[in-house]
Amino acid sequence: MIETTEAFSLDWEALLGGTVAFLKFLLGLYGVPNSATQSPPVLSAHEIVMVVRINEPHEIEATRAVIQNRLKALLLPSEEVEKLDSHLQIRTRLPENNDGLVGRLLAPGRVTVNHGGKTIIDSSDFERAEIWNPEGGIFGESAVKLILTEEGTKKWSQATAELVGQKCTIALDGKVLSSPTIMEKITAAEIVLTGPDIPRDLLLFYVNAGALPSAVELTELR
Repeated sequence: MIETTEAFSLDWEALLGGTVAFLKFLLGLYGVPNSATQSPPVLSAHEIVMVVRINEPHEIEATRAVIQNRLKALLLPSEEVEKLDSHLQIRTRLPENNDGLVGRLLAPGRVTVNHGGKTIIDSSDFERAEIWNPEGGIFGESAVKLILTEEGTKKWSQATAELVGQKCTIALDGKVLSSPTIMEKITAAEIVLTGPDIPRDLLLFYVNAGALPSAVELTELR
């Protein structure tokens, strides 16, 4: 296991702003009336259509699957994710302030472990992410455990054996989250990230819903 405490402060204001709006949207959808006779609040949302171009057309089916996973993770209705040549048309319903959610939906979402400009582990090597808060632990909700696949565990074990005493970087879409020093060979199938600046929700979202196999370009939003 590697536990990291050094983290780079990230600017996620756009994504978090959209998330706050989405939470308000959910409250409108599932809000409980103040009394038995009071009507539930009116849902404030509208249907949008996004058309995105897939930079690697042979990855269009895999990209569609990831976007559908992300819609489900965001509790958004997947009314349509249709293939149009090298494009995908995504039809769903969002709250009015949806900039952050659109960005979250279409971001690459690649989590990587790097050393010397090379990638040791990428998103395909992670099986899942989960909150890590052991009984009596001191890290609280800011700790995230990244569970490695069998192949990812082999890569991590081999890399750490060769890099004892050296630093690696853990990044989300190129933004460094932590730069721990490898103290010994690690055989555990997990990496634990700790610290108040770790974007816990984003790591959980992108590791569990999946990274996009191909970059996408938003060409239309209506």
